[in-house]
Formats: sequence, structure tokens, C-alpha cells
Amino acid sequence: MLMPWFFPVAIALGLLGTKTGMEQRHIARKSGDKGWWIILLLAWLPLIYWILAQFVRQD
Repeated sequence: MLMPWFFPVAIALGLLGTKTGMEQRHIARKSGDKGWWIILLLAWLPLIYWILAQFVRQD
């Protein structure tokens, strides 16, 4: 999977998702909701998948 343009897109998505996740974490402190970490996971998954695709052979 040679898509070098995807790397900066995935980084930007991860950073924006982290910002949103941290904002939700501060809101969750008051309400007791513990689901803010799912935002972080979903935000960084595209980058993790892109990195895995660089090392896993795809035939």
C-alpha cells in the first residue's frame, strides 16, 4: 500500500481526534461517563492500519 499522502492525513485525524477526546474527558469528569477513550482509539486507528499495511505483505 504505497500511499504516502495518507500518512499526514492520518496524523491530522489522530491529532484532531485526540483534541476532541481530551475535551470529552474533561466533560466526562463531571458526568462520570467513561467512553471518551473510544474517540482516541477510533482517531488513531487509520494511522495504525497504514503502518501495518507497510509491513504486511499483500498479495
